[in-house]
Formats: sequence, structure tokens, C-alpha cells
Amino acid sequence: MRMEYREELRKNYLVIEPRLQEESFEDHMLRELNSEGVLRCELRYEDKVKKLYCDVSNLSPLTELSGEKQLGVEDISLILIRIKSILDMLSGYMIAESSVCIEPELIYTAEDSLSLKLCVVPGENRDTKKGIRALIDFMLIHGRRDPGTLSLLAELFEISRRESFDIDKLIAACERERKGRKEEEDTQEEKAGVFEAEAGKDLKIAENPLPEGSPYEPSYEEQKLPLGETEIPEREETYKGSGYGVTGRLAVTLGAILLPPVLIFLLRGEHALIRFIPVLAVVDIALIIFNIVSMAEAYREEKRGKAKPDAEPI
Repeated sequence: MRMEYREELRKNYLVIEPRLQEESFEDHMLRELNSEGVLRCELRYEDKVKKLYCDVSNLSPLTELSGEKQLGVEDISLILIRIKSILDMLSGYMIAESSVCIEPELIYTAEDSLSLKLCVVPGENRDTKKGIRALIDFMLIHGRRDPGTLSLLAELFEISRRESFDIDKLIAACERERKGRKEEEDTQEEKAGVFEAEAGKDLKIAENPLPEGSPYEPSYEEQKLPLGETEIPEREETYKGSGYGVTGRLAVTLGAILLPPVLIFLLRGEHALIRFIPVLAVVDIALIIFNIVSMAEAYREEKRGKAKPDAEPI
């Protein structure tokens, strides 16, 4: 078919000279069709040659619109879903799928949206799968470079190259990507909400440890203070020692010194033990010095019968 653009009475037309010159049932259906998804067409004869005048006023081919806007996952999914819905609508009017042009240069959109309009040429025997492949190739070039869009486009390209595929499989791939992205966003929002709630709770406790208006209850020690005294006398804390004592610490130290060489000898043999002797010697010397200091402190504590508590009494 031959195509050209013309301007008449402030309107722009895509003029198509179809291969099928005889009028067909699809020509009559197209004249009666008034749908947002199809270019409005007028059938004219010029020098006995049938021509379709398709009104493209205030519309641009998809190829021109994408120069200003890269296609993301939502855009790609929307384009495929709308093409599918238009094809289903046309089949209800008994217009063959092979009469619909799905190539990117013949898909028209409004300048501020992706409200698609397809071009229908009655009697054409167009390869729908070839048109969809051309559309996917176009999306590969003009799609966004983020990981989600690239992953989706790679999957669409692989599906479109199969011998048997249809647009439903492409839409299903888009829905899987959109669902995965939605679940990821919901998870991130949920984590952010939990973090904000925990941060708010901590802030509230720090600013107002007691509920507003609640009476202050003195502790048991404060209730026994004589009248006029405001400080709590320091309590004496007895300490029973660390639980090991000098003898216990000595046993632990000997075990720590002897256990590593025994294990090395049993697991790796005599040659490995000889290689590790310098390292073990340094570790054992450091361990002995540390425990001598600790045992001296423990001995002094046992002599006093008490020791400094690890933390101030509450």
C-alpha cells in the first residue's frame, strides 16, 4: 500500500492507497465505526483509485512521541493492553486482525497521553506477529535503562521470537513484572512504616517517660526516709566473687593452654603442631599474664570478702 500525508481545511490526513481496490464488507464497517481506538477514515475515489483518508489531526506517530519520553514498564504494559483491547473490539465488528497496522510508525497517540489509535486498512494481509515484533524492537531502543524495564524488554523480546506466540503472553509477562514491582514497593513501605513507628515510640518514651498526669510513686527506700531528707543512703553491695576464684581461674587457664596443641596434634599430626608452636607460645604467654593479673585481683577480693559491683545498684 502507498501512503502520504496531506493537509486540508486545517486538518491533517494520512492518505492510504490500499492494494484491494474493490469495496468490501470491512470498508462499510469502517465507515460506520466510531471508536476511540481507531483512526476515523473517509473513503474517496481519485481518478477511479480508492483512497482512505485517515484523520490524524492533533495526533503523532508513536515513533515521534517516544523521542521526548522513554518508555517504562507501565507504558509498555499499557500499550500492549490497549492494542489487545482494540483488536478484540474490531473482531466484534468482523474486521480481520490482518487489516490492522501494528507497526510503531502507524500507531498514533495524543501528544499528552498514550491513548492509542490504530490504522485499519481493509483487505490488507498484514502479518500481525511481524508487526508485534517490530513494536518490541522499537521498545527495546526507546525503553528506559532501569533494571526492571530492561528485564521486562528482554523477556518480551525472547517471547516474540518464538514461532508460536500471541499478545496475551506478552501482557502476562508485563503483569508479572508489575506485580513483582508492586510487592517490592509494598515491602519497602511496610519496613519504612515499622521503622517510623519504632522511632516515634522511642522518642515518646525519651521525652515523657511517665504518662501525662500520672502521680509520682516514691520507691521503698524513699518512703522510709526521715522527714526533710531527700537523698537515698548508698546501699552496701556484697559480692560473692566471680564464681571461679583463684583455683577456678588456674584450672581454666591450664585448659586454655593445653587444649589447642592437643587438638592440633589429633587433627593435623605432629608436623602441624611443630609449625604452630611459635604462635601457641605467644598466645599462651599473653593468656598467662592476663590471668595472673586477674587471679591477683580475685585473691584480694576473696581476702576482703567483697568486691566492687559490676554496675551501680538500682
